[in-house]
Amino acid sequence: MGKEEFPLVSIIIPTLNASGMLKGCLESIAQQTYPNIEVIGVDANSRDDTAEMFKQHGRVFVFELRPDMVWGTPYQQNFGATQANGKYLYFVDADMVLPPDVIENYVRQMEAEGAHSMVIPEISFGEGFWARCKVLERSCYLLGDPLMEAPRFHMKTVWDKLEGLDPKMGSEYDQDIHMRLLQSGYKVTRSDRAVYHNEGSLSLGKLIQKRFVYGKTLKYYLRRHGRNMKIYTNQLTMLRPVYFRNWKQLIKDPVHLAGFGIMKTVEAMAFFGGFIRSNPLSLRCPE
Repeated sequence: MGKEEFPLVSIIIPTLNASGMLKGCLESIAQQTYPNIEVIGVDANSRDDTAEMFKQHGRVFVFELRPDMVWGTPYQQNFGATQANGKYLYFVDADMVLPPDVIENYVRQMEAEGAHSMVIPEISFGEGFWARCKVLERSCYLLGDPLMEAPRFHMKTVWDKLEGLDPKMGSEYDQDIHMRLLQSGYKVTRSDRAVYHNEGSLSLGKLIQKRFVYGKTLKYYLRRHGRNMKIYTNQLTMLRPVYFRNWKQLIKDPVHLAGFGIMKTVEAMAFFGGFIRSNPLSLRCPE
């Protein structure tokens, strides 16, 4: 196959003190069957050896996060995209592990379908009770849920036209670009080839804190997208349609299903608390 059949894929990985999981991620990238990949690490000045790990596999840039950058990831991803040379951008998290042939499959599907962006499913794993509850939840999304998924694989030309992610969207930055892609008429496809996502060791406190922050930033997304109540109710409710569609799978694990119910209840309460705390009647985006 000629070089033109293997367009360069730029893998962009934002990190902060991620050496514990980054090694597995980078090793899985090194084992890809696809021959034309560049790795770009965008590290937020980690105190561990994250930056050194990147140097063994590609380029690394140190990105200084300012105090006002509450949600740092979109800033890091946008910067990484400016340094990329590939036809395609693939945004990967440090806690992900890629099966050996996935990038080859993603490129083939994008080229065959003439798609501009791609949603990539994830299979979660983790340690501890709450991590297993989260794994059970995420197993419901494997067949697809448009309200909970966002594309990670993009044509760079399309990414540049949309000017990348909007960090003002806070936790909804990935859903925001998904909406902008669709509203602009671009084709977003979905792969059936999943990657693995290491949830690590979760605590209920961490989950509550995360959902509270999500709730605080949702109003900016609603302002841009016409107070999208479909997204709003999907985020707040613990009774999403995708759970009912997968009820047979959920009841096979009654212990973690009970924990799952508790987890989603407190997450919804934390999210609602953050949303109320954000003064949702004031829908002005930060500059």
